[in-house]
Amino acid sequence: MNRLPWWLTWLVLPAVVLVVAGWVVVQVLQALLGLAFYLIVGALAVGGAWMLYTKSRQRLTGRGSRSSLPH
Repeated sequence: MNRLPWWLTWLVLPAVVLVVAGWVVVQVLQALLGLAFYLIVGALAVGGAWMLYTKSRQRLTGRGSRSSLPH
């Protein structure tokens, strides 16, 4: 059986493993942050559309915030 040199076993292989593991972690974090960004932007868009819908519905039906106050 052909044994690897000590410097390959103790220096190069751990360095390669660290580089590959770091690359995998960066890719996973980048994917998660990208997904979170799209979810936040989507939630803001849905919330803004809902706000515009309720405001326009209130204006069309004549039920504004002032008419709902007690007299």
